[in-house]
Amino acid sequence: MTWESPTSIDWSNGFGSVFYYVNSVSLGWASRMFLIAIFIIVFTAYYKTRDEYKGAFAFSSLATFILALMGWLTNFVDLYTLIYTTAVLLVALAVLFVTDDTY
Repeated sequence: MTWESPTSIDWSNGFGSVFYYVNSVSLGWASRMFLIAIFIIVFTAYYKTRDEYKGAFAFSSLATFILALMGWLTNFVDLYTLIYTTAVLLVALAVLFVTDDTY
């Protein structure tokens, strides 16, 4: 397997081309780590302001799904990563709407 050379970056797209290069060299793991970092940051921020796990899980899953969908439309995120974020969003919504909070 041959790797792309850094000189093959097409700078006509601006600095965003560097992200595509890093993502292709890391075999898609750069985009996954970016989405995981966004999930953790949003989850922590929501939990610190509202002090509830279920809402933080659902909101951070939704934010990560939206970013993954936009990344998939621009070919930055592969389809498997989008499927995983969709599954996490569905689990988060199930936890949010199915569990009983009347204690």
